[in-house]
Amino acid sequence: MITFVKVREAALAATSSIDLNDTHLATLQTLSDSQYWTTRRSAATLLAQVSGKEATDLLIGKMSDNVREVREEVYGQLNSRTIGDESLDTLGSQLASQYWTVRRDVAKLIGKSQAQKATDLLIGKMSDNVEKFEKKSWRNSQPEL
Repeated sequence: MITFVKVREAALAATSSIDLNDTHLATLQTLSDSQYWTTRRSAATLLAQVSGKEATDLLIGKMSDNVREVREEVYGQLNSRTIGDESLDTLGSQLASQYWTVRRDVAKLIGKSQAQKATDLLIGKMSDNVEKFEKKSWRNSQPEL
């Protein structure tokens, strides 16, 4: 296992100087669906190097990963990029995440937009029923890692 981690870390470091683009999205999407959370976290780091709506939407789709470290990496990468108003619907879909931290982070990201759609999403979220989500995630699933 340690060997795989060292190889992954070396590969991640080496790709930091490579210009990643849309041609890499399919591979990065496959990596972001890996059974290994460290691979999913690395995929989020690499996805952030690709500009455009498709890469942004792929990152947004990974906000509710079942491992906290992956969610934090995804949020950090999204927070450091400009999210276009055309991604607000995708971002808004994460407002239903079972993780309250994801709902909070999504609200912060939406709050960066000046679009009327963003305002509508945020106003609608002011009635977030935390109890509904606690019952769903706390009693019926694995604990948040």
